[in-house]
This record gives sequence, structure tokens and C-alpha cells, in this order.
Amino acid sequence: MADKLSSVLLLLNWRRRSIRASTAHYRNSEELRIWANLFTSFNLISAIAVLFLTNNKFFNGDSAVAGISEPLLANADFYTAIAGLLVVLTTALQYVLRFDEKSQQSKRAGNDFTGVKRRIELALLDDDLKEDKFSEIQLSHSHCSRNYGLVPKRIWTKAEIQSRKAFQEDDEFEASVRKKFGLEDKKDN
Repeated sequence: MADKLSSVLLLLNWRRRSIRASTAHYRNSEELRIWANLFTSFNLISAIAVLFLTNNKFFNGDSAVAGISEPLLANADFYTAIAGLLVVLTTALQYVLRFDEKSQQSKRAGNDFTGVKRRIELALLDDDLKEDKFSEIQLSHSHCSRNYGLVPKRIWTKAEIQSRKAFQEDDEFEASVRKKFGLEDKKDN
């Protein structure tokens, strides 16, 4: 393992990256969940409309109620076909884009990056920075970075802004770690 200064600075850097990555993945998960819910709601409403329009004799002109022989809803067949087509297209799109699956994967990534951050914090609170802990954290961080997909740039940018606020609030923790390891006057880049 490198000297203590390099190890602590590297862990602090990984900690910040983990905070930013977990924030971005949680935001991405939430956005994907919203899209999944929107598509599901739209598909449900469209499917109900198709069923209603195809099975309702009142709108199709087959009703003997009040002597109506013409369809109450002109072009009901056309609207039914459009609603049916929309159901098929949006269902196919939802299947291809896999919003639910991607949302769960992004949430898992956020959880894993948060776990890495916690392991780093525990390691930094320990009086002795052991090689095996450092290696375990390195493997965990590498695993998360390598195995989870990227989030869209606009979400990453928002997460960076949100993370900077968290970093400002979190400076006390880093100051205590720097003091503990005798690094008060040294800053990482």
C-alpha cells in the first residue's frame, strides 16, 4: 500500500465519487420509475378505452335505448383502432426500453455506491488503515464503476450540483479525518 497520506487522500476522493455516483443513480432510478408509471398508466387507460368502445352497444348504435339506431360516437371504429394501435405501440416501446428493469438496476447501483461510501467512512474512522480494508474498498469501488451503466449527462450534471452541496455540508467529516491522520495542511485535488 502507498504511504498513509496517499491512501487517505485516495479514499477521500473515492468517497466523493461514490457520493456523486449514488446521487446520480438514485436520480436516474426515480426518473425511470416515473417513465415506467406513465407508460403503464397510459397503456391501462388506452386498453380500457378500447374495451369500452368495442363492447358498448350504446356508442356503436346497437342500442334500443330511446330508439337510437345511429352510433352516438361517430367514427367509433376509427377511435377504437387508434386506441388499440397506441396500446400496442406504447407496450412495445415500454418492453424495448425496459424502464422498470433499468430503474431497479440504477437503484441497485446507488445502493452499492452508498455501501462503498460507508465502508470508506468506517475505514477512515479506524485508527490504522489496513491493507486488506483498502484493497476491499478498492475492489468494491472498481466493481461498482465497472458493472453499472452510465446515467444520462443531464442527470449526472444535476447530481454533481447536488453533491457539491453535500460536500460543503460534509467538510467537517473530512476535516476530522485529515486532523486524525495529520493531514490538516494538505489538500487533494
